[in-house]
Amino acid sequence: MSSSPRDPAPLGALFEAAFRRFGARVTSYTVYSIAVAAIPAAVIAPLHPSTTEKLGAGVQALVVAAVALSNLLLTGLLTALVTGTARARVAHYCGAAIVGAAILGGGWAVGGPFTVILYPLVAFAPVAAAAGDASALSALATGARLALRDWGRSYGALVGLGLCGGLLFGGFLVTLSPVDGSARFVAAVALTVLLMSPIAALLQRNLYGDLTGRIVLPESVSRSQVDRGKRQKPARKRR
Repeated sequence: MSSSPRDPAPLGALFEAAFRRFGARVTSYTVYSIAVAAIPAAVIAPLHPSTTEKLGAGVQALVVAAVALSNLLLTGLLTALVTGTARARVAHYCGAAIVGAAILGGGWAVGGPFTVILYPLVAFAPVAAAAGDASALSALATGARLALRDWGRSYGALVGLGLCGGLLFGGFLVTLSPVDGSARFVAAVALTVLLMSPIAALLQRNLYGDLTGRIVLPESVSRSQVDRGKRQKPARKRR
């Protein structure tokens, strides 16, 4: 359902809305994040820490695809929970997530870390599928068109998520300093992923909604950069 044309929401406002929503339902979102994290965990668990730096391109691509699938599934699920289509559209957003993960995994096998530039092009696919805007396959084209139409905010969101993830990871490394060996690194990565996955999913959902004309900002979030981070009070009714 679209609304009347309006100015795009600032990226900072979309981030703030994602953080506020995550904070309001941190327990349930973390549980969802743990549930989908079982996918990459099942792929990574058999790998021995001493051999992770010598993995072949195929195994690396499989790990990347598993991590991407986890993230894309969570994005579709959180969208479906809001739209009430968790069951009705499950085949569509799961299908879009699987195809998107395969694209990212295949891209890693060819381009390595440069594959990150493809993420904004597939991130909207499960959102479009869960919202009922497209089928599993057409959702990829729909999402890519939206991302390219506003590539500044699409890639700005990617950079912002990267910075947030980096800060969280560094903080966990410091917090877990008493832990020795590779366990410290693995634990820091796991905790960062568990916290960042729902935030990334909520942000992509917010951005997609704003690009398609939906109302995605709660009343507590201001569009003004000056008021960023301040809780907005509802306007008083005139007598």
